[in-house]
Amino acid sequence: RVFCAHFTRDGGRLLCATQDRRMHVYDGESLRRLRTIWTRDGGWAVLDLATSGDGRLCAYSSWSDRVQLLGLPSQCRLHEPLPLHTQFHVGIFSVRLDTPASCLIAGLNHGRVAVCDVERRLRLALFRGHVDDVNAVAWLEDDASQVFASGSD
Repeated sequence: RVFCAHFTRDGGRLLCATQDRRMHVYDGESLRRLRTIWTRDGGWAVLDLATSGDGRLCAYSSWSDRVQLLGLPSQCRLHEPLPLHTQFHVGIFSVRLDTPASCLIAGLNHGRVAVCDVERRLRLALFRGHVDDVNAVAWLEDDASQVFASGSD
């Protein structure tokens, strides 16, 4: 069963994460499967996924304190963690990359939002702005700004 799905900005690829710990990459027009990837740190499901503006990088989250970064071209071997280094059990419910894929925001349980430097694989900030789990995060304006919004239960 598909748990979450996301089209790249140009519509050229569709990514679907399934409950069997796999992510399938499809051609956005023909829906022909191009690639299947075994996810890491997935627990029982990938909770969210996002792609960079150019469609070359995917970030996905789960019941782990790490966001996984995945290169999308089939010849790209990038598949590595971006640790959030929290002091509590983490569920990462929402992730978004900015357009150049240099910064990532993540909505966590315990009312927290993490901001990360993707290139340096470093958590820059951890905010507590909600009482409940943060289920949605989004960059405002053109995705290249430093302003974001978050929403919770």
